[in-house]
Amino acid sequence: MASSLADTGCRRADDSRKTSSVVYQLVADRVNLLAARQKKALVLSASNQSAVCSSRPPDGSEPWEAWRAGRPFEMRKILLYCTSALCLSFVAVKPSIAGPCSPDNNEAPGIYVPDRSCAEIGVGYQYQGYDVFGRTFHDDGYNVNIGVHLFDWLTGAEGRLTVSAEGTTAFGFGHTGGSPNLDAKSLFIGGGPHVAIQSHSRLEPWIHIIPGWQHFRFTQGPVLGSNSTFGFMAGGGLDIRVNRGVYWRVQGDYIGTTLQSSEQSNFSVGTGLILYF
Repeated sequence: MASSLADTGCRRADDSRKTSSVVYQLVADRVNLLAARQKKALVLSASNQSAVCSSRPPDGSEPWEAWRAGRPFEMRKILLYCTSALCLSFVAVKPSIAGPCSPDNNEAPGIYVPDRSCAEIGVGYQYQGYDVFGRTFHDDGYNVNIGVHLFDWLTGAEGRLTVSAEGTTAFGFGHTGGSPNLDAKSLFIGGGPHVAIQSHSRLEPWIHIIPGWQHFRFTQGPVLGSNSTFGFMAGGGLDIRVNRGVYWRVQGDYIGTTLQSSEQSNFSVGTGLILYF
């Protein structure tokens, strides 16, 4: 009986080894086939590129536009591939609005997770410089912003690249100077993406692009008064960790506006406190 059981065990072991060998061989054949195809594709690509380069008229006898119209452009394919890869990277990310935002939640072993929550609110001071309606002036402003973590674009043991939704309101008060010296008030309301690099460091660099609504209100007069237009803020800054869930922010932004059928370039620099909750 014992001998029969031993023979049966040996046969099963042999069958298992044979099956593993077959599977391994199939995988190896498939890998070799893909490698051969890739090598062939590279060779063909190199030969086609050489043919295209050699077919370019060296003496300029054929107009460049005609030559270009008759030859395919590899750059278009490269741009298409890169764009597709970028779109796929956004589609492939795992949203974490309900996922890990603190070490108390489950995350893959070894992946860095910041010691804070998903939402933030901030208040701060801004020094704003404007050049609109032929007037150059500065405002002392204040801003309030909120943010919600959406997903991690890249993750790793040392840090992560995060994407958040940010909403901000900035308002300022000042004077135009000159004659007449008018009161100048500004208001910006907008929202957009906020991309940050979070790590074990106390420093967190970030960038954002915030399209929105820009409003100016001057001392009422025959020329100036109340004016509104599309505007946007684009810039970045640095968040410095003070304590758990408490950061100090320093930032600078370009403020673009469109008034009187022309574009204006403005700026703001500021600092403030960020709280996570």
